Formats: sequence, structure tokens, C-alpha cells
Amino acid sequence: MLLSKIFVYPIKSTAGVCLDSGEVGPRGLVYDRHWALVDDDNNVVTAREHPALLRLSAELEGSLLSVIENGKLQVKIPLDVDAEASQVEIQVFDAAGTGVIASAEVNDWFSGFLGAKCRLVFMSKQSSRSVIADVGGSPGDVVSFADSCPLMMLSEATLEELNGRLDRTIPMVQFRPNLVVTGCDESAEDSWQRIRIGECEFEMLGRVKRCVFATINPDSQVPDDQQEPLRTLSTYRQHEDGGVAFGRHLIARRFGKISCGDKVEIIH
Repeated sequence: MLLSKIFVYPIKSTAGVCLDSGEVGPRGLVYDRHWALVDDDNNVVTAREHPALLRLSAELEGSLLSVIENGKLQVKIPLDVDAEASQVEIQVFDAAGTGVIASAEVNDWFSGFLGAKCRLVFMSKQSSRSVIADVGGSPGDVVSFADSCPLMMLSEATLEELNGRLDRTIPMVQFRPNLVVTGCDESAEDSWQRIRIGECEFEMLGRVKRCVFATINPDSQVPDDQQEPLRTLSTYRQHEDGGVAFGRHLIARRFGKISCGDKVEIIH
């Protein structure tokens, strides 16, 4: 089994960036979902309500994060944040966290893009947020602005099985994994408890409970009018808490570098 793809999503709910390699720390892949948009009440803003966010991608260039739409640079955001910058509390679903608000210029651009007032928040080294207890983990585990857990994995075989049941092929990016594995049987990742990839070891946590986000086509930004693939997943991949399960949450217990082509070894 091999690690075939690595994705990061620097700004929560925007398009993924495919990497050849990445550094993994306590919060997951470096800079994965370290930025998020919030409304006036400091609640997270996502593509569930604003699918247009999927038109945006982000690139790390030196000390800047470049935001791109349709191949054109729109705004640049500095990576360096003053350690003394004021932290604000934001709500990301069931787990609140803290972050630093971006400049008025950056916030005005995002507000204009969405047509709704919003602000961009950065998770600096001084920011904090805990893993949601429902997915597992241990006291003290931390996460970025990802929904609930630092990392998500899906195998190519599990997606192929789903696509064999659908009229339209769903691309891997529609499920927004961080790590993609090839060379295993379908649903094999559901039974893993601890794995090794490159320099890292990972504890496998709960299965990923899917929401309406999985029905949004990343190219058109339009939800499927038949609620696929959730409708088909509900016929054979039920989550123990209701709804459907597709993919696994995981968290690094040994940090370091991972690269596409690394072996995926099952420890137990």
C-alpha cells in the first residue's frame, strides 16, 4: 500500500492544493486549514452556505499566502503574525477555537467576493482549538480549523467501489481528504487502528460522518439535485451515529515528513 496523494486546504472550504510531500505536526499538515472565514458573530463561514468559496485556491509563496480565483491572483496575505497579536474566539461547529483577525483590506476583499460581510482568521502558534471528543483522540489533542480532527484519509479502492454504484463518477477531491491511499481493498481503512507513513505514525480515530458538502460538485459549485453520493452511501455505509460514513479521521502520534509514494504500513 502506498500514499498516492496529499492535499491541504489552507483556507477552510476553499479548493485543495495537491502536494508531493508535507510536514505533519500536532494539528495535522502544516498550514492545512490554518485560515477560516467568520461572520459578524465569529461563527465559521463555509462552502455549505457559500459554495463560491470552492472557486478559490491558495498557494504558499515564501512569506505570503496567495489567494487565486480562476488562475488569477486576487489577494496576498502575510504568513507572519505578531506573537502579541490579539486572539479572538471563533466557533467552528462544536469546538471553539482562537485566531488572529486579518487586515481590513483582506477582509474587505473576501466580503466583496462572497457578497456578505466576513473576516479572515489565522491560527497562529498562540492560537488553540481542541479535537472534537466525538471522533476520539486523547485529552490535549489539538486541531486547526478543520471540522473536527487534524487529518482525514480515504482509499482509492473505497471511492472506486462507490463510483461503481453511481451513474456519475465522483472525483476524489469532492470528499476533501488529506491523505489518499492506493493498493488496499475497498473499506480496508475502516479497520485500521494505527499506521505508519514516512516519518510519521498515525492513530486512526472515528469514521468520517458526511454532510451536504459531499454533494457539491467542486467544478460547478452546484449541489447534486438527487443528493448524490449521500443517497447511495446511505444504502451500504451507515455511520453508527446516524447518516453515512466515508473515510477515516486520524491524528499523528509521531511527527515528521510524508511524501507521495511512501509505504503505508499497518502497525495494528
